[in-house]
Formats: sequence, C-alpha cells, structure tokens
Amino acid sequence: MAVFKHLSPVLGGTLLAFSVGAEQTLSVITSAKDAFGTSKENESIGIYDASSVRGFDLSAAGNYQINGHYFVKSSGMSRFFVEQTNIKIGYGAIGSSMPGPSGVVNYQLRYPTAESNSSVRLGLESFTTRTLQAHMQGGTPDSAYGWSVGMGLEQNAGDAQGGLGESMILAGTLNMALSRDHRLQLLFGEYDFRRNSTFVIRLAEDNLALPREIDRQRYLGQDWAQNKGQSRILGGIYDWQVDSQWTIGASLFFSEDDDNQSFTQVFSVLTDSNLVDSLYVAAPKQRYRAWSGELTAAWQPGQSSLPQQLMLIARARLTTNHIGGERVYPLDRTVLGERPGVYQAPTFDNFTHDGLDEVEQYGLGLAYQVRLGQLQIGAGILVNQYDKRFEKLTEQHEEGLDPWIYNWNLLYPMSRRLSLYGSYAKGLEESGIAPASAANPNEVIPASLASQYDAGIQYQLTDKTKILAGLFRTTKSYAGLNNQNNEFGLLGEVTHKGLEISLSGEVQQGVNLVVGGVYTQAELAGDGPEGGHLGRHPVAVPKVKLIANLQFSPSDALTLDAGIEHLGPRYLSGRLDPISHQQKQTPSATRVNAGFTYQLPTEGPGSRIRLQILNLFDEFHYDVSSSETLTYSEPRTIRLLWDYLF
Repeated sequence: MAVFKHLSPVLGGTLLAFSVGAEQTLSVITSAKDAFGTSKENESIGIYDASSVRGFDLSAAGNYQINGHYFVKSSGMSRFFVEQTNIKIGYGAIGSSMPGPSGVVNYQLRYPTAESNSSVRLGLESFTTRTLQAHMQGGTPDSAYGWSVGMGLEQNAGDAQGGLGESMILAGTLNMALSRDHRLQLLFGEYDFRRNSTFVIRLAEDNLALPREIDRQRYLGQDWAQNKGQSRILGGIYDWQVDSQWTIGASLFFSEDDDNQSFTQVFSVLTDSNLVDSLYVAAPKQRYRAWSGELTAAWQPGQSSLPQQLMLIARARLTTNHIGGERVYPLDRTVLGERPGVYQAPTFDNFTHDGLDEVEQYGLGLAYQVRLGQLQIGAGILVNQYDKRFEKLTEQHEEGLDPWIYNWNLLYPMSRRLSLYGSYAKGLEESGIAPASAANPNEVIPASLASQYDAGIQYQLTDKTKILAGLFRTTKSYAGLNNQNNEFGLLGEVTHKGLEISLSGEVQQGVNLVVGGVYTQAELAGDGPEGGHLGRHPVAVPKVKLIANLQFSPSDALTLDAGIEHLGPRYLSGRLDPISHQQKQTPSATRVNAGFTYQLPTEGPGSRIRLQILNLFDEFHYDVSSSETLTYSEPRTIRLLWDYLF
C-alpha cells in the first residue's frame, strides 16, 4: 500500500508533469480515482465540479493548480493540453503542500510520447453544435521531446437556450528533457468566440414561487445581443533534479480573458408569475488578466531511517481586472417564455469600462512530511502579503491583508485495507465576481479567510475497488445577494458540515463503477438576519447529491455506459416567503445519461464512434445560483463524435 506516496518530489507537484501515461481514452469512468469529481475529454462525472464542492464555488474561490503548481485562472482550459481534471478534497488532498480549504481543482497536463496517437474529430456536440478538431501528438523515441497540438472549430454552437455562435481554438503543450536532470513543459492556448446572449430569471419580491415550465432551446433574446471575446493562456513548468536529495521546481502562468462585449438578459417575474419585465445588461470590454508563479525546493534524504521531505515554497500573483461601465436597456413586459418583441440595436458611443481592480499577493512558506512507523504526518505554513486596490471614477479603495495560512494532515493505516485520515487547512480565498443581474455587476468581491476540518477512512475492498467516507466542516465568508439593495457581496459567515462517500473501481472484469453521495448542512452564523440576508440558510447549496456511473465492456470494440444524478432541494432566496415566513426551496431533480463507444474494425490505431444521450428522459427543473437567479435545466440532447486515430 502506497502510504508514503507523498514523500517524494511529487509533494509540490514538481515531478507530476512527467509521470502521465501517453495514451488517452474517452472513458472518464475508468479514469476516476473517486466520485469527487473527474473530467476527461469534455466529459465529467462526480458529486463535485469546479462550481460546487461541498456547497462552495471553487472557481470563485480561485483554488486551481496545474500539475500541483499554484495557478490563478482567468482563461479557459483545453483538452489539447489537459489530460484530466480532478477535484482534490478530503483523502485526495492528503500530502498536498498547500491545499485550499474548500478543495482544489487540479489540471493534469498531457505528456505525449512517440506511441501517442494523433486524431481527427468530426461530429455534433450538444445542441447540434458542429465540431471539427485536429489533434497531433507525438514524441521522440527516447522520450526527450513530446508534443500535443490541436486546433478546433465549432459552428452554430448552440446552447440550451437556443442561442447560436461559433468559436475557434488553438492550443497545445511541449515537454522537453533538456538533460538527464532538467525538464521543461510549456503550454499555450488561444480561444476566440462569438455567441448569442443568455438570460436569467429573477423572482418577484412578494412572490417566491417557482415559474411555470417553459419551452427550452428557444432563443428569447435579440439578434444583435452577442457575446464576443477571446481568452488565452501561456505557461511553463521547470524541474531540476539537483542530486539524490534535492529537487528544484518552478512554474509561471499567464491567463487572460478578454470579453469584447457581453449581454445578459434579465427576466424579472411579477406578482403574476406568468408576466415578466425584461431588460438587457450590456457590458463593454472587460479584461481579466492574471500572472501567477511558484518556486519550490524539496529535500528528501535518500537512505534515511526516517522517511521525510521538507519543501520551501515561494509564490506570487498579480491580477489586473478592467471592469464596469455597464448599461441597462429596458425591454417590453412579456409573458415568461416569450420573446419581448424585436428591437433596434442600441448605439455604443463612449462605451468603455470605468473600473480597475488589482491584486498583488506574495507568499513564503514551508511544508513538511514525515512517516513515523506507519503514521504519516504533514504540515505546512505560508506567510502571505495580500494587497488589493479598486478604482472606479472618483472612488478608490485599498485593502491589505497579511495572514498566516497553515495546514496539517494525518494518515494512518489500521490494516492492509483500512486507513484513517484527518486534516485541517486555513487559507485565503477569493470570493468571486458580482453577476450581471446584481446592482453592482462585475465587481470583484474581497478575499477572505476560510478553514476546513476533514476526517474519514479509506477502505480497499479489492485490489481494484475502494471506498472513501468522510466528515467535513468548512467555515468561510458568505458571498450572496443583499436583499435590501440587490448588491452582491459578503454577508457574514457560513458553515457547511456534512458527510461524503465514494465507491470507485473495477468491480469485475470489464465492469467499472463510480458511485458517490454527499449530505450538506449549511447555515449562516449569527443570532439573526445579517447584511440583507433574511434567512439562516445560504442560497443554492444542495442538501443532498447522489451520483452513480456504470461502464460495461461486452467486447474489446464496444463499451456501454450510463449515469444517474440526483440533486436535492436548494434554497431559492435569502428572503422569507410572505406566507410561510420560511425560505423556499427548489424540488429535487434526477437526470439520467447513457451512451456507448464503438471501435470500428479498421487497420492501425483505427477509429471510434462516441454516442451520448444527455438527460435521457428530458427532465425539467430550475437551477438556482448564489445570486438568486434561475435558469432552466438543459433539455435532452445528443453528442455524436467520430475520431480517426493515426
């Protein structure tokens, strides 16, 4: 049992970049190590994803890594350089040098070799989106160099609300063995898009009833309301094996999102839930830019009687966000689900952002791992300097924080199959950006401290299947909608505590299973309403989420798969219902997916077909966001892809 797996240079992620297998697979189920969140080849499974981990939004918190390295994300990512994405939480975060209290999204880069297959992909993504992709992979026979470069085009890129658009992406990665002890991996990506705007629904102040079911995949916006922009990413990871005991690692990433223009349509439900007021929030060019870097030095004695590792860590980030300048364009009152007429495009003279948000952050710390007999102990501490400056017209605000963040973790094998673990982490996390529907759209919310306790077990059922079960308690500042002024910001403190469980692995030859669930009890702190949030429960946090995914391979050529996801009730608003004087909740929802992959009988690497039906029974429900807006669930749709491998 690899109890001591973290006591290696992998502790900080410095060598992980060069340990990934070359061959890719379309199966996210066989790749998942647990049920806590895995993405691969544009497919995702798990009880968590980047937008919801134990009820918290990791994309808002900014907890990202690339091969274990510190990363501040403003752009998107691509399968052309990302092999797999995992949510690191609970047992999965044991041994990490500086885990985020709310969890971490870790992007695992591709490491192609001479045996890697290139491919051409042709097909339909969700909602009749036509896609064409070319993905070239290869390497030198001695594995000194490897590359993965891809280009993709999408036309009539549809979405669940009936909007159309198009996009282009060029991305890739290059890894190089500069010498026996020096390795470098580079990545890049450029993405350009144009697509119709989307809408959200806001409930009436005196009527918190859910709207009626409406027709889906019907565009309700104006043809001129198009979101346009680009995003890009550049980065590199360097590793130097100095000698048998010392390893140096360094990383630097640039990530940028340029929204040239964007529109959000807002339908505000009136007292009569069939009628809505409609408006557009138009945003001029907004730019979100981030630089982030990390330097590590890890020491691990070779033949010591006390297995241990010490790591020195230095990290820095600089984010510059040009935001603000939004304008509101009212439209006619209409019936929910109907287009509010056709309007002439407004003029955009002197339409520019009027706000600047900058963050400089520096950290210096230590992480230590040691094994005492069978007990593995780890701890880390990081001294931070966090400076934030916000300017908008005549306003100017500055914020300075210098917190010490720290963590500890324990892992103890009770037997060959059973292990106990426990951990604590305290960290500084971002709070996200105010949505377009709020009175302060695109405002960057201040960072705050968060803490999390974890305890649980890992039980190895067989050599290929395992169970994870754990308890957690997370406390942090609550970012939500102030029901008094409709501004999105920090509204006191919230605590999430609960139970999560995972079963994953190959239960018998050719049959893989990923099953999991989480129960979350979330409550705002304090004796009464605070900051405009009238109820005691945070919005949009599911009490229960259950998932089950099964993959069955009846032959070498054919693989069948199916998945089911159950989402429990979520609170709609911080406001209290005027009749019951309680916070209202959404009903539960259950969604089923099914698909197959078929390897066509051809010579060489061959070709394969992937068919997937999402939301098989066309289930309808409303999803609620932390900003108290609604969108309907995606209707049934089909993905049909053909990959030619060579």
